[in-house]
Amino acid sequence: MVFSPIYLVNSAPKIAGLVAYGALNLLLFALGARGQPDPVQALAVGTGLALQLNCALLLVPMMRLFVSRLRRLGLGEVLPLEKATNFHRLVGHVVLGLAVLHTVAYVAHYRQLGLDPATIRADPINQSGAVVLLLYGAVWVFSLARVRRRRGFYEVFLISHMLAVPFVAVMFAHSTWFAVWLFLPGAGYVADRAVRFHRMRTPARLVGANTLPSEVIELVIERPEGFRYRPGDYVFLLVPLLSRFEWHALTISSPPEDPRHLTFHVRSLGDWSGMLYDVFSRFDAIGRCDPAPFEGLLPRRKLEVVVRARGRLQVFMDGPHGTPSNDIFGCETAVLVCAGIGVTPFASILRSLVARSEGPSIVYFWWVNRDHRAFEWFIDLVEALHRDHGERFRIALHVTGPPDTEPRLPELTHLGRPDFGPTLDAVAAEHGASDTTVFYCGPRALGGVLKGHCRALGLRYRKENF
Repeated sequence: MVFSPIYLVNSAPKIAGLVAYGALNLLLFALGARGQPDPVQALAVGTGLALQLNCALLLVPMMRLFVSRLRRLGLGEVLPLEKATNFHRLVGHVVLGLAVLHTVAYVAHYRQLGLDPATIRADPINQSGAVVLLLYGAVWVFSLARVRRRRGFYEVFLISHMLAVPFVAVMFAHSTWFAVWLFLPGAGYVADRAVRFHRMRTPARLVGANTLPSEVIELVIERPEGFRYRPGDYVFLLVPLLSRFEWHALTISSPPEDPRHLTFHVRSLGDWSGMLYDVFSRFDAIGRCDPAPFEGLLPRRKLEVVVRARGRLQVFMDGPHGTPSNDIFGCETAVLVCAGIGVTPFASILRSLVARSEGPSIVYFWWVNRDHRAFEWFIDLVEALHRDHGERFRIALHVTGPPDTEPRLPELTHLGRPDFGPTLDAVAAEHGASDTTVFYCGPRALGGVLKGHCRALGLRYRKENF
């Protein structure tokens, strides 16, 4: 059952946060509507007050360093920090809905008063309100998943978000009270961005790129001095050779114990990652200063960058930022479930667990792939864990597609999709549901199945954004 007691306990932070958010909006709407002479004015003023709150709240989930700091303080157990981006999207939809209601209510109010349309249009408050609605409408449209994921539209999505600056400026003109609502979230966001901007201005050096099966490429970057992170963390990576605007979130697959390098494993799935694979699969040519293999992939001005790079291409990083996987070191028993390239955060975690004495006493690691060749991304790690630490790490590899050759790990590989229900039931029976946490990174559909089993068994469930 979706709303079983177990579900309510596991989802308490998310439910409490949504209830508090809804209650605050209703309270502000009631305060604005109170004392208004008619329902139309009550709707107009009430939505306007709630709208100012939500415009300010849009910034809070995007304070990534602040959210990561809360996670490091152990507040992930009581706050739905893993849902920060989802909350930002939710508030974004609420802002649009409130803005439309606010506009429609005032138009209806002006009609009640019988005001001349020219007089309405000449009012500076109405003019600023129309501009606010147009600016925000553009940001909202280009933020929709079905729009930003279209070929060539990701940069449009990023650039459209810059309209937030004139949006805030016009909001100040539209409502003098907006400055009060925005003060604390705005100051926090500016401070967060200032620290991130300072960090992202420091270049790092790409020193290696290795082509792996299933159109995956491993990037090797020199670890900048003073760069500290935790297993499972991610960064936003900018590769100016490909784009000067696109920052893409990539999970660090190397452990913090490696003092020299950071590694990232990226699968070719979209425009940017596809070009990343096409260009850096020719990384040896960059080292030889040979532009020939890049003809047709890069414009002439970028070919000159390739020639100048001499095998040490400049990139920039924004991070590190925390994830739900950071909580693994506080678990007694951990179940790590991943599908495909979703293994990357767990590669860092598993390597770090080997290097440290802390962390779960038992770790289950289940990796699902369509093609068994994809296991070669981290075959050495899996073999070492099974051979040298088998009493602590219990590994199962699942191949959902028919293998065209003999798998390299027959003793660990199972054909077909895993049956999570009985398997998790056995884990809960052996170690206790209250002491077991399931961590997942992979496609949403498989995560939904896994989450349902965790709800039924009373297991804590932590999902990475994939």
